Amino acid sequence: MPSLPCPTRSVPEGTQARATFLAKASGVLAGVWVAHAVFARVDPAVSLSWARKDGERVAPGEIVGEAVGRAR
Repeated sequence: MPSLPCPTRSVPEGTQARATFLAKASGVLAGVWVAHAVFARVDPAVSLSWARKDGERVAPGEIVGEAVGRAR
């Protein structure tokens, strides 16, 4: 696989990032444990919080969770 350039120098060291998990359609939230497992491997310092639990219904456009961590 070719190496892609990563412009990390444009993001200052110590910058915090915040991302949201957004429901794209009506449905039932599933896989929260998968998100925790993935982020634990990528960056254990990322903090995940959830507005809904696995098995709860979600509506389009609803923010169901949030990730906060280092931007670099």
